[in-house]
Amino acid sequence: MKKLAKPVEVIEVEGEGAISLLGEYVEIRCGNYHYAGKLTGVNDLCVELEEAHTVFNSGSYTTKQYDDAQPHVNSKLLVYFNFIESMMPIPASRLGK
Repeated sequence: MKKLAKPVEVIEVEGEGAISLLGEYVEIRCGNYHYAGKLTGVNDLCVELEEAHTVFNSGSYTTKQYDDAQPHVNSKLLVYFNFIESMMPIPASRLGK
């Protein structure tokens, strides 16, 4: 394994990352499940989704809606950062909005 010649300094940029997606519809990919909804909260531990859905089958990226996305009984969902692999903005139409 190749190692870095010297340590790299990581600089936190205000307003970047998950915070920059607040108020937008997002898809969150975790190891076991994918979630989608409107990102309404971010803190050091987790993110909050409203209008939350578990995406069981996303289908093709070119489709307008997920093939199988089930809404949660409680429309709010907390997803902890230690389970998140990736997060990306999506059009609300993917959830039928």
